[in-house]
Amino acid sequence: MNKKRTGYPEVIMRLPEADIQIKGVKAYILQGEQHQLAFFEMEPSALVPEHQHDYDQWGMIIEGKMELTIDNETKTCKTGDEYVIPAQAKHRAKFLIKSRVMDFFSEKDRYKIKPTSRMSERFDFKKFEERIDKEGLVWEEKEQFEKAIEAYDKLLAEIEAASPTNQSEKNGKNAIEAYLLMRKAGVFLQTGKTEIGEQLMHQASKHAKQSSNSLIIARAELGLGVFYGSTNRLEKGEKRLKAALRSFSKGTDYDSKQGYGWALLNLGGLRRKQGKLHQAEQNLLEAINTLEIIKNWVGVASAYELKAKVNEAKGNVELAREDLMKAISFYEKQGMNEKADSLRKNTKMRDAL
Repeated sequence: MNKKRTGYPEVIMRLPEADIQIKGVKAYILQGEQHQLAFFEMEPSALVPEHQHDYDQWGMIIEGKMELTIDNETKTCKTGDEYVIPAQAKHRAKFLIKSRVMDFFSEKDRYKIKPTSRMSERFDFKKFEERIDKEGLVWEEKEQFEKAIEAYDKLLAEIEAASPTNQSEKNGKNAIEAYLLMRKAGVFLQTGKTEIGEQLMHQASKHAKQSSNSLIIARAELGLGVFYGSTNRLEKGEKRLKAALRSFSKGTDYDSKQGYGWALLNLGGLRRKQGKLHQAEQNLLEAINTLEIIKNWVGVASAYELKAKVNEAKGNVELAREDLMKAISFYEKQGMNEKADSLRKNTKMRDAL
């Protein structure tokens, strides 16, 4: 336990390597959504030339010794010393012995990833997600669930057979497997096979955690919330959906907004089951607003369909019918004509009664 370490452990060396063109300087990058943490290895006499940037930097000498100059003031830093470099401050460094340094940059792309360290495209989650949506989700939207399962099984077999060569690729593979399992679990939920679906959802959650992908982890929370809600484990479902909302709310991209909207949608449906009709309606109205802004028409349609059920529970028959008409309109806008026709048929049957 007390043995002095020289060099980084494998858990750090598996990180992507930074593309740095300075002799005697090497770094491994831990990438955040808005920040970078770099683990440097410096050879003796390595020189980092004077430069400045528009954001703050914090660092610590893990092992070694360096001369750090900030705005023409030079100090010697040794093992355990910390330092802060303010935004716009001119700074340079000279390393007196072999050193390891950790630097936190409050900016997401201080360093690019070395080309040879980039993740293979086959483990690129965003690219694979597009395939999943084109080859599988399209069948879900047409309510041809057997074809959807067939597509997801084919894609799962493909990604399970692939062998990642570094940690980034392992993370990508886990993210892809998690999303595929979530989609497959969702199909089983829609077709009433909740036990199989829940087993798949727990597998998806495990892969999501191993992916270190915050968006996938949030989607797994959402998926589990939906399953608990559908099987009347309402308190568990509410807890998971609130966790998903917190996670999605941290992002500003399309996927985060979509996830936030769908978490609200499902929370509204769950609260309808709890008899919390006012809260359910507020959740669904916020979901409609969120999803309409990003033009996620299937989400808007689903929210209106649930809102109709809330109005039915309140005894507002006319408002419920208006909501159903809006749901049909948005399903058609999404191209989900089978779903729209099915809902229209059910609406006419209710009117006849």
